[in-house]
Amino acid sequence: MNAKERLQKATAGQPTDVPAVAPAYLSLYLDEQVQRFYREAYERKLAGQTSPAGSYTVSIDHAEDSRFRAEAILRAYEVFEEPPDWIHTHPGETRAWAEHGEMRFSGGRWQYADRETSETLSMDEARPADGVPTATRYLYRNSLSRSSGTDLWDESAGLHTQNDIDALAPIRSAEELEAQGVFEVTRILVERVGHRLPLSCIAPTPFWSTYGLLGFQGMMVMMREDPALFAYLMERRGRQRMEILKGLARAGVQYVWMEECLSSADLISPRDYERFAFATAGPTIAEAKQLGLTVILYYCGDVISRLPWLKRLGMDALAVEESKKGFTVDIADVIAGVNGACCVFGNVDAVQVMFDGTPEAIQAEVHRQLTLGQQAKGFVLCQGSPFTLDTPPGKVAWFVQCARQFNSFTSRSHS
Repeated sequence: MNAKERLQKATAGQPTDVPAVAPAYLSLYLDEQVQRFYREAYERKLAGQTSPAGSYTVSIDHAEDSRFRAEAILRAYEVFEEPPDWIHTHPGETRAWAEHGEMRFSGGRWQYADRETSETLSMDEARPADGVPTATRYLYRNSLSRSSGTDLWDESAGLHTQNDIDALAPIRSAEELEAQGVFEVTRILVERVGHRLPLSCIAPTPFWSTYGLLGFQGMMVMMREDPALFAYLMERRGRQRMEILKGLARAGVQYVWMEECLSSADLISPRDYERFAFATAGPTIAEAKQLGLTVILYYCGDVISRLPWLKRLGMDALAVEESKKGFTVDIADVIAGVNGACCVFGNVDAVQVMFDGTPEAIQAEVHRQLTLGQQAKGFVLCQGSPFTLDTPPGKVAWFVQCARQFNSFTSRSHS
């Protein structure tokens, strides 16, 4: 059974040969390596060039750039001696981004330069901002101008009408994004490894997606003081994201890790949760499933009291945080609360166990969760939060290997 078959069966609650392992946010963990390999691809284009000033310029070909990005992702995953059961993808850049720009290398610095606007972007620091993929940064550059390092608190000033929100959050159709070449990186990954390794992507729920535009205080205040406008913003952001998901699904993505943050019991009331987050998550999950995507809802925060609502949302699997910040999330309680409504992803502690823990501690927690997971409708080993960037890759490989060696694993199938 290959990884693609294993994860598909596990999320459907069917028996697997060994436990499925799908660590979350590997794209974040591997980002530095991906950037390094991507840069090396452009530096190879400079081979043989000489410049008295020590500055070099490289033109960008979109097809070549997409290949560089895909190959960098695949090379980064090779750091794991024991590979996980999926690989993450995200939209690439647009053809307009390639046509209007060039790569510049000078004094050890690597920059993208837009020839039309004369703007430059440090490629060593370039990251998706506000939860918006790199591809849409170029399409939405007039409406999303904050840097990825901005600490959002309240960005709601100036948002008073639906027209204000329309201007801030334009809708680009999946067809327009496809024509701009946004999904080429994903297509290359599917062609290279899709026959044996499933691809996943990340998307926010409509509720969580408002944070990127409003900030924490902004979303909490608008939700209370102007609920109608807040609901419109959620709808608008949901439509933006769904067009991206349509394109990714058509390109070959099978799984979407759908994030739900700031709606937990430690932050908002049950009434506000049901009115805003719950009311919009269900239709979004249903629409994503209609695209053929398997939906894993990742719920951050104090989840236990939310389980009566969550198990009605219709996702294929539920993933949760580990215990932290004054609340406790034991995977046994999650499995019991879901009660067979969907597959459950584990929540191994990314810091206390994975970073600080010994190999024996990691193995013990992996085996504990897998034992409990036999009572779920399918169980996938996962951590509760992203691995810290300084977690040794060997520990991540050991995490996977511990699951592969769990000989007493069986999966309980629910009819």
